[in-house]
Amino acid sequence: MDQQSPASRPQRGPARPLVAFLWSLAAPGLALVYTGRLVAGLIVNLLFLLVVLLFVIAAVIVQFFPLYPALVLLAAWLTFCMLSSWHAAELIDDDRHHRQRFFQHPLIYALIALLTFLAPLAATGHFTARHLLTVIPVEHEAMAPQYHPGDWLVIDRTAFQDDAPTRGDIVVVRMPGDGERSIARVVASPTDNVQMQGYTLVINDDVLEHTSVEDDNNDALVFDDDAELWVEHNHESRYVISVESGSLVDSSLPDLDLGDDQYFLLSDNRSFVNDDERPFDSRAFGTVTEDHIEGRPLYVAWSTLPDSSGVNWERIGLRAD
Repeated sequence: MDQQSPASRPQRGPARPLVAFLWSLAAPGLALVYTGRLVAGLIVNLLFLLVVLLFVIAAVIVQFFPLYPALVLLAAWLTFCMLSSWHAAELIDDDRHHRQRFFQHPLIYALIALLTFLAPLAATGHFTARHLLTVIPVEHEAMAPQYHPGDWLVIDRTAFQDDAPTRGDIVVVRMPGDGERSIARVVASPTDNVQMQGYTLVINDDVLEHTSVEDDNNDALVFDDDAELWVEHNHESRYVISVESGSLVDSSLPDLDLGDDQYFLLSDNRSFVNDDERPFDSRAFGTVTEDHIEGRPLYVAWSTLPDSSGVNWERIGLRAD
């Protein structure tokens, strides 16, 4: 019987630079693994994870606006993928006739990508969103003129780990009862006495003063022609609130003494109510404790125009606190 000569045996097709590039998009080091460099590919994956971790840590500590640095990091990843594929092409030319390694199989590539890059990256993202930084949308006008629907806010979940919220701080809370997330401003802190009649707010027997908004130049404000804007003076804090002309929400609040861990929150848009004619603040859901507070807004991460789906570039990157 004739035996097939070694030269006529089926050979594995040559590795392709384009395939190496596609694998590197799944995990940066897979282009090297694809060309037989297992250890180098694993090291590259782990180095990229280290860069991501350092980026997250720096964003939490320095509190810089993360969108543009994240885009730079993404561009660096794509650039590295192209360079890795170019290097893989050179290795392929040098090793065109090398024997196939045991790990050069699509299932092994997928397993390497999952265990050394994708799963750790997902775990880092989950931990970051749950404990460090997250992004939430603004869905209504309750915090106008500071925010409007279409804004996406970067939330610092570590903001009150060392220091408690104080008057004037904007906070993200899980509302008592339904557990829905809301954004509001702290107007009274533990042990304060609060009274409210109409839009007149009294803290510890001091009537809060209102002055003209023209005295404050704030590029983050979204103005509404139908709203009156006031600067509210609350202890050492100054912030802009809005009231719709001719409206008056039932805001009677007679002599409320806050406990040792109770905060009273109000929306900046004091006239805004939901479909049940209830405000999105302590006038509706009552006081909150520090356990309900999840963090504070840092930046406007993304924003679309209220009347269209166009990007509102002027608001992206604005400080949100």
